[in-house]
Amino acid sequence: MKSLIVILLITTYAFSAQWATIQADKAIIYSDQQMTSAIGFIKRGTRVRVGEVARNKGSLLPIIIDDKIAYIKIVDIKSAKDEKLVTSATARRRKVNKDKPKKSRIGLSYNRYMLQLENIADTTDTEDYAFNGGALKGYMTKNKSRVSYAAEIGYSIASDENDTNVFEYYNFNFDIMYRIIDFDNLSFSLSMGGVLIPLAQYTYDDLFTQNSSGLGATTGVELFLGLQNSIGIHANLRYQYIEMFGFDVPKNEELGLNSTYDPTFSGVSIQTSLTYAF
Repeated sequence: MKSLIVILLITTYAFSAQWATIQADKAIIYSDQQMTSAIGFIKRGTRVRVGEVARNKGSLLPIIIDDKIAYIKIVDIKSAKDEKLVTSATARRRKVNKDKPKKSRIGLSYNRYMLQLENIADTTDTEDYAFNGGALKGYMTKNKSRVSYAAEIGYSIASDENDTNVFEYYNFNFDIMYRIIDFDNLSFSLSMGGVLIPLAQYTYDDLFTQNSSGLGATTGVELFLGLQNSIGIHANLRYQYIEMFGFDVPKNEELGLNSTYDPTFSGVSIQTSLTYAF
């Protein structure tokens, strides 16, 4: 009975087969449709007889090897009829996605930046600040490369315990990332980049508000976890150093003569992001 079934399968295959030529250097032959077991390979230029009904979501075709049905990748062969094999819409779509030069993600982030700033009235004294803010963040990754890029546009604000000193700023960040752990839905990256503060504002106890700007750099690590439907979660821990260009302090009784307040933003930033791949 088993022999009869094999004969029937081979006969059916023969009546719906076509000639093809191996175009890969070594076309791997698989014993099953899930491609879990490779049983050999065929060299480039060999003429073979393959089936016409695609398997495994349009990626494989059946082939007879030693009177047994095996499977070969469609991309490894070309038909003798018109020098190309007509594949299913699924196979074409999978190939287009595989050949796309870049992958991109975009989403929203929450930031918490913890640091100490010197007191405006006494530069030998410092106070703790925790900036809270959000950002629009994007990622771009080149296929088959461990290097990726991230950019964000954000806003953050912080104040001391008495709300006497209030800082807020807008930032542009650009990071270069290198993945040391790299899976489809899990990665761990090292990052470094630059920070531009086009506008920062400092308010002192409703007495005055002054603007400034700044430049800085970051270094850190990021963990990425991919979820279903192209959603991804990012957890970023980095050290940020930002040199402010100075806030002009107007003359007043509490702070004395005109001066410049030059705080340095230097501390640890924690960021979580939710992104969507497109």
